[in-house]
Amino acid sequence: MKLEQLTFTRFLAAIMIVFHHYSKGFFPFNTATGNLIVQHANIGVSYFYLLSGFVLMIAYGNKEKIVPAQFYLNRVARIYPLYFLSLLLILISYVAAHQMDNYRGLLLNLFVVQAWFPPEATKFNAQTWSIGVEFFFYLVFPLLLTYVYRKIKISYVLLMAIVFWLFTQILFNGLLKAGYDQGLNTSSHNILFYFPPMHLNEFVLGNLAGWFFLKQKKNTFKYHDWLLMGCFTILIYIMAGEQPISYHNGLMALIFIPVILILSEGSGFLSRVFAKRPLVFLGEISYGIYILQYPVFIFNYSVLKKLNITDPALKFYISLLVLILFAAFCYKYIEMPARKWIQGLYKPGARLKKSIPTGK
Repeated sequence: MKLEQLTFTRFLAAIMIVFHHYSKGFFPFNTATGNLIVQHANIGVSYFYLLSGFVLMIAYGNKEKIVPAQFYLNRVARIYPLYFLSLLLILISYVAAHQMDNYRGLLLNLFVVQAWFPPEATKFNAQTWSIGVEFFFYLVFPLLLTYVYRKIKISYVLLMAIVFWLFTQILFNGLLKAGYDQGLNTSSHNILFYFPPMHLNEFVLGNLAGWFFLKQKKNTFKYHDWLLMGCFTILIYIMAGEQPISYHNGLMALIFIPVILILSEGSGFLSRVFAKRPLVFLGEISYGIYILQYPVFIFNYSVLKKLNITDPALKFYISLLVLILFAAFCYKYIEMPARKWIQGLYKPGARLKKSIPTGK
């Protein structure tokens, strides 16, 4: 089952994260409201985690069994090609600038385990910590599906998930209020925001939302577009206001899960618009936009400096356009071919065929 109307939302989340990292101080983000919105736009990572859990449940929830080897290979095929390209580009930039001295960080990034080592989580390639969290989700999903969702009564699973979610929110915000977070790039901050188990509640809630979607009747929701507009309005209001507590690590599930479920039904005007091919394509290249943003902006800013283009806003928007175009190029000529090649490595019948006598 492919819900193309959800694909475009990946682009919205990815581009908001790019705005969060690079657009501060530029129009239209230099207004008080605009600045607050981009300041908190990195909650898009939470959306990715919820959507990842939802999509995996949609894909595998109704299958009789999940083949771990094939599942893991498919996940590597989906994530690693552009991840490796991003890592390679960052390495080249460090070597060219004679700044390559973090070999431990390089090794951790290469094996996608940097998020498990808080001091190194963001030091080599800042955005890739989230991919380490995703790989953790991929590792546990076959276990959750086989031994939890299919073995335990779903109402008990839902109750445990809600209790787990409440616990994580209290723990996370309690530690923040107690002053445990010592600031960006410290181990305490990285444990709270980047350590994989801290995000497991988001993935599990996404799984359960997917289970609900598979089991629900059609047109569970009424007034789709009005509900979506209400969710988007609340989201913007939250992002544009002062935050008494942190909305990271799962709290935004209260808004994101309804958005995912309403869009998934595909009955509203917005769902039909989001399913248009140009918007779907933007969603398809969104992973490249997210994972390549750091090396592209570094390279592009360096080139623009040599061209004597110094206006910060102009540099940002040129780099943003280059990033989108480069992500589209990589999607067509690197990401998709590499994905098909890696997926083709799994040949479940190969061993069986070798064991059958040929009769010759």
